[in-house]
Amino acid sequence: MPGFEMDLHLPVKVFRRAPFIYTGADSRSLILGAFSDPLTYRGMNLQRAYPLLVSSRHPDGRLAGQLFSLAFLYIDNDERRRLHLTHPILLEGEGEALETLLSGADRIASTFGCASMDIEAHHEVAGPISFPSSISPISYDLGKATLIGLDEASLIKRGFRTVEEIRCLNADIHYLEDRLSDEKRSSEYVNAASPKEFKEVEKMCRSLPIRSYTLSNADATLNPAENIPISEGTTWIMWRRRKWGFGELMVEGFMRWSPNLFEAMERLRTPYLPLFQDILRYEYRAGKVFEWGFRSRDKGIILPLLSAAAEAMKHKGIETIQLGCVDSRQGFLKNLLEEYGFKVVHRIRLMRRTVEH
Repeated sequence: MPGFEMDLHLPVKVFRRAPFIYTGADSRSLILGAFSDPLTYRGMNLQRAYPLLVSSRHPDGRLAGQLFSLAFLYIDNDERRRLHLTHPILLEGEGEALETLLSGADRIASTFGCASMDIEAHHEVAGPISFPSSISPISYDLGKATLIGLDEASLIKRGFRTVEEIRCLNADIHYLEDRLSDEKRSSEYVNAASPKEFKEVEKMCRSLPIRSYTLSNADATLNPAENIPISEGTTWIMWRRRKWGFGELMVEGFMRWSPNLFEAMERLRTPYLPLFQDILRYEYRAGKVFEWGFRSRDKGIILPLLSAAAEAMKHKGIETIQLGCVDSRQGFLKNLLEEYGFKVVHRIRLMRRTVEH
């Protein structure tokens, strides 16, 4: 049986075995097969992304890629460094190389003084999962990706523990609109926002107390939403006047959605997201609300925003709506969505292991 070794390399085979879209800060560098986005930490510039490739070396000296994962350094909300691994992709073989991958990643995490190593494990993938499909800058087309099996028990034996579960829910857009039409609600202050308008209130939106899950608020570069461009009708904001009806408007909630770019990727076959701006008129079948925030657990905020997003999707011919990044703290949102026909179709289990120094 061949032995395994790990190096830092992004093989072309990854694009075939796991088509993906990259939403990192410097996605242009990916065309050259590199990740140039640096992490600035306490005056130091550190390489952020590490393409981890585990290969088997055969007796004749030939190397064959077996397993691939992209690792990201990031800073958490408490200013601690962590290393995040995407779900490993099986390039060849049966997945015996996992231990080599984890050991190599652990060495990188230890070198940079990381508090932990995290791994993102996809579970319960039921049907097509719309873009974005990850909490990291790499979104695999989960309907095509050859994911290695990652069950919770095997990772617990390796010293990991589950720290969060993030859900994506799915509904038929026509059924949803019928249900929402029964609600008596005002949409007077729900408006579409242009890129410039959203930029002006972005900080206010992202400081709302109830928000879509993100790995870190302190290191926003890692958040896929940061680099997904805004196009017409994809960003909706609910406003409310301050007390007594005078003064500036306050943001009560917002939703951002994207068409399922995995569908268009069938044509372009590139992970370089900005190129998709030329084909936004592609007739998508699905769309996803990937970023959202609310001032309170008030369905009078949530449903009008959901209705506006669904109507905009339907106007573009979209038939399926998904809402993602619902973590374990947002059970009320999951329950509300299920009342209106949504079902959980995807779970991301974030597992963490302490790094020894």
